[in-house]
Amino acid sequence: MHFSHTATATLCLLSLATACKYGEPSTSAAQLKNPLVYLNNQLCSTSGGAQNCSSKLVATQDTPDSSCPLTGQNHWWPIDRPATDCHGWGATDPYGRAHSNSANNITCSCDGKTVFYTQYPDSLDCSGQGHPKSYVLNECHQGMPPMLYDRGVDFSCCTPGPECATVEPLEPLTTVSPNTDGAANPDWIETARYEPALTPADQEFFVTVGMSASTDCSTITNRSILRLYVGPNVNGTCQGWNHYPNAYPNISSPHENSAINVRCVDGGIAYSQTPGNLDCSGPTSMEKGDEYKQCRQGTPPTVYTEILDFSGCLKQGFSPNATCTNKCDDTGECAEPTCTALVKEYPCDAYYAPGMVYAGWCDKECGYGSCAKAGPTVLVAPFF
Repeated sequence: MHFSHTATATLCLLSLATACKYGEPSTSAAQLKNPLVYLNNQLCSTSGGAQNCSSKLVATQDTPDSSCPLTGQNHWWPIDRPATDCHGWGATDPYGRAHSNSANNITCSCDGKTVFYTQYPDSLDCSGQGHPKSYVLNECHQGMPPMLYDRGVDFSCCTPGPECATVEPLEPLTTVSPNTDGAANPDWIETARYEPALTPADQEFFVTVGMSASTDCSTITNRSILRLYVGPNVNGTCQGWNHYPNAYPNISSPHENSAINVRCVDGGIAYSQTPGNLDCSGPTSMEKGDEYKQCRQGTPPTVYTEILDFSGCLKQGFSPNATCTNKCDDTGECAEPTCTALVKEYPCDAYYAPGMVYAGWCDKECGYGSCAKAGPTVLVAPFF
């Protein structure tokens, strides 16, 4: 189980499974006792209940070992049930404390390499605040809580449906009409690629980001707008674009950029950007973000950005307004119950500041993100 991918080690191992497994979901962990599994808050038959929970299954694992070795202690998830069905699981730790979790919206990516879900901590019926999460096949990611590392083990049942038929990359917004602000903003942006190609189901999950040389973003035009995909397959989608420093249609001296994991957050988006290439393969990546209806100074400092259309995130339940909060306190998924306790051992500037490993988890306690006071902005813009 994890919330964000903060450390990744690609494992050169293939899934050991060769056939799709069918049966009841189950959960296993070395230090947990009496694991029980539920479907829509009804105890499954293999856990001693009356509910038949049989389904096609996918397997994942969580381990404290940062290399994610195969342990055989798998969590088998239902993968072919309606998105609203709730998969719940509970167990007792060695200290006698009960733990419960649940998840719905359990789906595979179209390439079969990622399983997405919405998790509800301290709940067996998918009530309360849900958190989008994912596992990647044969990749090891630091999870949440951060002492655990997660890995997708067997996704043999992830077979693409008709919604995964591929389509050509979307027409870039730069073809709409000429730039109208002349010398004030002569450069222009062109969306170059989406890899893998987007599907028809992906078409409704976009945001648009305007870029400007003006401190109030007043010189944004239809040729300085970047369209970014923010749908369910963002973890595996690389989005590349060219910034041309000369007036349209001059395509000389392009500045290449790409971003992966362009994800929604309340009030904006966050992503990992790689300057200098279109395929997210460069040696240097930077954690970036933009805000809805807020003009922010970025990097380089002559660039200002603003999200103009937030509809792709609104459709997924994200608020257009950034909230000042401590994510650790809200979710209960961190090592200590409160950020007040955490920062005594893990200082804000070393662990929770923008770009640090747990950025965003203690913003209210540390004064970052939407909790920052007037001064330099925390979120930064894409490199031109």
